[in-house]
Amino acid sequence: VSRKKMVLVDCGSASTRITLYGNRRDKVMTLAQKKIKVKIGDALTGSEKARESFVKTIADAIRDICPSTPILIGATGGARQILMRARARQEDKENNNIAKDDSIRILENSFHTHFGSRPVSFRVLSGKDEGIYELIAARHLYEQANQQRTTELGVLAGGGASLQLGHENDMVSINLDARAGQDFFKASRTLSTSAKILDWECRRRVINGLHNRRSGSRFTGNFVVIEMASATLNLAISKSNDGTSNLSRDEAIIALKNLRARLEAAPSTTTDPITKRHLVYAIQLEAILDLCFESDSNFFMLQSTHQKKDPDLLATWPLGFYLGRYMLEGKRP
Repeated sequence: VSRKKMVLVDCGSASTRITLYGNRRDKVMTLAQKKIKVKIGDALTGSEKARESFVKTIADAIRDICPSTPILIGATGGARQILMRARARQEDKENNNIAKDDSIRILENSFHTHFGSRPVSFRVLSGKDEGIYELIAARHLYEQANQQRTTELGVLAGGGASLQLGHENDMVSINLDARAGQDFFKASRTLSTSAKILDWECRRRVINGLHNRRSGSRFTGNFVVIEMASATLNLAISKSNDGTSNLSRDEAIIALKNLRARLEAAPSTTTDPITKRHLVYAIQLEAILDLCFESDSNFFMLQSTHQKKDPDLLATWPLGFYLGRYMLEGKRP
């Protein structure tokens, strides 16, 4: 019988994923999972009706998956950007704490109303916390794939409105939104010109994102690459498998440059949103690798579906949170 069940909800800028985790004999497993088309932006910036629709849709989906157990509902990069823009408009310099924002409090109260006495909380994760949970998940799945324990690996995680990289004591979150990146491609200019403009903007954001990092040096060592960052690198080297692929930094940059050249030359890139998204990721990742990592760094691309026994066990922050709470006590932020 699975023990220590918990529902984790990842509210994204495009959709929301609900996962019921449990463990048996100290082995974590996905008991149920559902993806629904509701966006955190609708709840934070929309009307009261939109917020209530968002909450009710999630609450109904959670009840379908599991009628009891604790619930954590979390949002990440997309929500952080929405809240920062709202504060900039309000010029509120006294309250810069995401957790105390009125919109967060109202949203959490709405979830409490729907679930009554059932334990539920809503939070917007900081970029650092998101990265640490992703690191815990990435290390866990890497160890499962390679049958060896490690505490040395860092993480490179990207796929939503932000990208995280680093280790426990040196984690950075950079605002690189792949969906927003597609807006740089205009019909009034060539694909190559749009790609160059996006490349310049990505590098500007990366440099700004590293500005507050304690250490001025680049990252070095071995890193597990997860989410769309992993998918893009695997696409760049035309390799997809159920384990891990290994690349040095320079090999990865060359592969991304070649992928970028192929996509810029492909006629479908201007019309196909998926192909265009791959091009955006290739440009973003090349900037990250070039500006953030030393040449002796190595990257292991971890396939999100590499575990044949549990293909839904994804290397995401919800898995890291669950592991930190129930299986790695004392190792969560």
